Amino acid sequence: MRDNGRFVSGSSDNTLRMWLVLILECHSGWITSVVKLDDDRVVSGSGNKTLRVWNMETCFCEKTLESHSCGITSAVMLDDDRVVSGSEDKTLRVWNEETGSCEKILEGHSYDIAIVVKLDDGRVVSRSGDRTLRVWNIETGSCEKILEGHSGWITCVVKLDDGRVVSGSGDNNLRVWNIETGSCENILEGHSSKITTVLKLDDGRVLSGSGDNNLRVWNVDAGFCEKILEHLG
Repeated sequence: MRDNGRFVSGSSDNTLRMWLVLILECHSGWITSVVKLDDDRVVSGSGNKTLRVWNMETCFCEKTLESHSCGITSAVMLDDDRVVSGSEDKTLRVWNEETGSCEKILEGHSYDIAIVVKLDDGRVVSRSGDRTLRVWNIETGSCEKILEGHSGWITCVVKLDDGRVVSGSGDNNLRVWNIETGSCENILEGHSSKITTVLKLDDGRVLSGSGDNNLRVWNVDAGFCEKILEHLG
């Protein structure tokens, strides 16, 4: 049952639940990322080149963050409540959410930036269509490391608990990177098509998905595939 934007559902668990649906309209382009700031607010990034800060209680857009010259592709929140966004304009930008100002512009990639990942020490890793990962020091605005080796576009990145990152690529391989040295510690080979996703498992292993319709479970330290989960349909 639906009434005034709310839904009521009944279940075999002997309960009724009321759901409130909020529609926040303001962006004029595709929404590409949503980051939680606190219990009441989120930041959204869009193809219309802006980020917007939303109050979820009032459904009101509190701020519009404008500076990118092309669409926003990814955003992450830092521990000090600043936001870092990546864009098709090949830059990352560091935003002071309170003032709405852009504090820094991080330049170096030669192609669109597609993903930004926050590390535990406050640095961020970006991946781009230029087939590299870059490690950025947010305080200095400098690129500390360039991780190169993939021969295809990097499609996905995941951070491990020990600070390393694993990337998947259109070259069908995953690579395990030591962020401190900038070196590739292992190349995980086995998929016969491009890697589409990579996830960290609770026990430290990683799970990858590919265009070959298989999932693989990898021992990252030993560099081998422990299991192949094949699609039988």
